Amino acid sequence: MAEMIDPAFKRRQFLALKEAADQGKLLPARRRAMSKGRKARIWRDHDGKCVQCGDDVAPYGPTVVYDHEIPLELGGSDDDGNIGPIHKSPCDQIKTSNDLKRIAKMRRQAKMDLPREEPSRFQSRPFPKSTRKLESRGFDKRRRVTA
Repeated sequence: MAEMIDPAFKRRQFLALKEAADQGKLLPARRRAMSKGRKARIWRDHDGKCVQCGDDVAPYGPTVVYDHEIPLELGGSDDDGNIGPIHKSPCDQIKTSNDLKRIAKMRRQAKMDLPREEPSRFQSRPFPKSTRKLESRGFDKRRRVTA
């Protein structure tokens, strides 16, 4: 199934990633409890549509997951405006896979900005130079041409 993401959603994720990288945020925000009332309120706010594919989704049950549109690791908030209903399979699997890639990228980029470790004070010594010539292994130095 092809990935179907709303361009506005992609833009919000990009801006959150950029802001999190600028602020050096690597630690996610705390999650609040997901009560049935909160799920119903979020479901109503999204008109019962999956935030990934846009199809109808049930408010409760094993086929729906309430997921952060902008992951907490990428600087997203845990408020109701950043959470939406999403089909458990395959929409949530696709989104989670993409989120993990973005989080890994942000962490790699953050590591590149960290100060480098000081070089070790101990330096290895080079091997001593030998004055001895290499001995031949006994091969015939003339080329033999066989036809």
